[in-house]
Amino acid sequence: MADIFISYSRKDSEHAKMLADRLRSSGASVWMDTASLAAAETWSGEIVRAIKECTALVVLLSPRSVASANVTKEVGLASEKRKIIIPIVIEKCELTDALEYALAGLHHVSLFDEIALLRSFEKLATAGQAPLPAGSATRSDSTMSVYAAAAQPSAASGLLRIAVLPFEDQSPAHDHEWFSDGLTDELISTLNKLDKLVVLDRNSSKIYKDAKLTTKQIAAELQVRYIITGAVRKAGERIRIQASLIEAESGAMIWDEKFNGTMEDIFEIQEKTARDIVEGLKITLTPEEKTLLDEKMTDSPEVYELLLQAARKVNVEKEYWDGLALTEQALAIDPDCIQALYVKSINLSNLYRVDNNRDPGILERERMTVKQLSALGPETYYCLAARANYYLNIGESDLAVEMAERAMRAMPKRARAHSVLGFIYSRAGKQHQAAAAFRKALELDPNSGSDHVRLLTALYSGGASLEELRAAYPAAKQYLEERVEEFPNNIAIRMEYLNASVQAQMADDGVATAEYVLSHHDVTPDQEYCCAEPFLQAGDIERGHALLRSAISRGQSEFSKWDEAGFIALKGTPEYDFLVAHIVKE
Repeated sequence: MADIFISYSRKDSEHAKMLADRLRSSGASVWMDTASLAAAETWSGEIVRAIKECTALVVLLSPRSVASANVTKEVGLASEKRKIIIPIVIEKCELTDALEYALAGLHHVSLFDEIALLRSFEKLATAGQAPLPAGSATRSDSTMSVYAAAAQPSAASGLLRIAVLPFEDQSPAHDHEWFSDGLTDELISTLNKLDKLVVLDRNSSKIYKDAKLTTKQIAAELQVRYIITGAVRKAGERIRIQASLIEAESGAMIWDEKFNGTMEDIFEIQEKTARDIVEGLKITLTPEEKTLLDEKMTDSPEVYELLLQAARKVNVEKEYWDGLALTEQALAIDPDCIQALYVKSINLSNLYRVDNNRDPGILERERMTVKQLSALGPETYYCLAARANYYLNIGESDLAVEMAERAMRAMPKRARAHSVLGFIYSRAGKQHQAAAAFRKALELDPNSGSDHVRLLTALYSGGASLEELRAAYPAAKQYLEERVEEFPNNIAIRMEYLNASVQAQMADDGVATAEYVLSHHDVTPDQEYCCAEPFLQAGDIERGHALLRSAISRGQSEFSKWDEAGFIALKGTPEYDFLVAHIVKE
C-alpha cells in the first residue's frame, strides 16, 4: 500500500490532487479515494486497509472537510493506529470536538506556505522510525527524502506567504490614514510581483489593526511565515516611514529601518523598502523581477498622493463622484498614468451600474477611458480589468469573461484579480466558475468578507446543496454583521444580510432582519417581496403571503427571479396560483 494517505472532502479534490501530484512526482506513493461511491460504500475495507498500512495520514482541513463524517472517521482511525498525522489547512475553519481531540498537539500548516510544508515533511522524514505495519520493510533514506522534496517550492508555485499589517498613521492629527493604507497596499502589490512570494491582500491583515495580539498569534491565524509591520508620519511634505520584517515563529526581527525625507523621496523609499525585505528573505531576483521592482505608477509625487486618496473611494458608493474628481486631477498632471485611468474607468463603471437610468453619457466616458488605457498598456492587468467591466456594461458578457480571465493571468497572486473574475463570471451566468474564482480569492485573502458573501451567492445561484450553502454562510454572516454594526441605518446592507440568510435557509436570521427592515424603513415593493421569503421558510405562511400580496398591489409585477423552492410551502394553494399569475418569470 501507499506511504501517505490523503484524507479530504471531495469538494476540496482540486487541492488534494495538486498535493498528491507533487508527492508522486517526487517519488512518494500516495493513496487517496477518488472513487465516486455513496457515503456508506466509501467507508470500505479498502480505505481501512490503506490507513492501517500507510506511514502518515495528511488531512486537508477546510469547512467542508470538517463537516465530512468520512474525514473524521479516517483521522480517528489513523490516530488509533498511531500513524503520523499532518494537518494541512487550505481554508480557515473551526474543528469539531472529534477532530480537535484527534489532532490535539499537532502543528497545523498551510497548504500555501511552502516553507512550513517543507519543515513538516522534513520532520516526517526524520521522525525516527514511524510505526510501520507488521511485516513492512524498514523505510529507506531514499524513500523518506521524497517527502521533503515534495514540499520544495516549484518555479510555478513560489508560495512563501507573508502578511503586511496596516501601517500605523502617526501623523500629528492622525488624519493621513489614506496615506498609510495606500503605502501598505503599494508594498503588497510590489512584493506580489515576485515569483517566490504570495502576500495576503490588505482585507486579511486590516482586521488586525490595533489588535492586542502578538505577531506569532497573527501569523498563526493568517497562516503566514513572515509579518511586515510599519508606521507612517506625514506632516506637510515631510514624511517618516518605519518598517520591520519579522519571522513569526521565533519573533526574530530580520530587518528594521526608518526613512526620513519629503514626498519627493517617496518612490526611492518604497523601492529601498521592497529591496531590503527581499534581501532579508534571502530571495534571488531574476532580471525581470528587478525591473518589476523599479516600476512606478507615476513619476509625480502629487499624482501619487491623489491616487492614494482616490483608491479609498473606489468601492464606496457615496464617494464615486469624489473618487472620479481626484483621478481627473491626477490625469490633468499626468495624462498617461495607467493606474489613474484604471481608477477613473472603475469609478465610471460603478456609477453607470448604480444609476437606475443607466446614463449613456457615463458609459461613453467609460468607453473613452478604456480606449486610452488600451493605447497605453493593452496587456496590463489595469487595462484588461477595465475592458472586462466595460464589456459587461454593454452586454458583451463573453468578451467580459475573456478580458477578466486574461486580467487574472496578468496578476495571478492578487486576490482582487480572482474576485473581479468571479464577479464577471457571476454576471455572465457562469456560477460554478464564479464560485471557484471566489474560493481562489479567499485562499489568497481569507478575510475578504465581501468575497465570502459573493461565494455564497454564486453557490446558491449555481444550485449548490444546502450543506454547501450552510458551510459558506458563517463567514458571510460574520462580515455582514460587522457591516450592519458599522452602518446600522444602511438598508442595502440589511437586505444583503437578509438575502444571505435566505440563501442558506437560516430562517431565524432572515426573520429577525426582515422584522427590523420592515419596522425601521420605508421599504420598496421589491424589498417587501424579499422580506416575505424568510417568513415562508420559517413556516409563517400568513405573514409571508401578506407581504407578497402587498408588494404586488404596490406595483411589483416583474421579478428578476422566481425562486420556486423558497415558496414551496404555498404550492397547491389559491395563494400560490395568485402569485404565479402575477409574477413574470425570466
